[in-house]
Amino acid sequence: MFKPILSALNVAGGGKKFAQGGILGSETGGSSGIDYDKMAEAMSNLPSPVVSVDEISTVSSRVSVIENLSKSF
Repeated sequence: MFKPILSALNVAGGGKKFAQGGILGSETGGSSGIDYDKMAEAMSNLPSPVVSVDEISTVSSRVSVIENLSKSF
């Protein structure tokens, strides 16, 4: 519906004109081509993240330094 407007905005911003093709299908039969069940299964098998207190403190210190530097400009 908005393809002509979005294409014009893209071209005005230095991009390329959108192709004239239609909506793409997928090999899995869905419209997005993403198998969400398979993705959820893979994510459920990931190990829980482990972060040490030292890592949290180091990052917190870095954030403080960056925030203080940004206030000086």
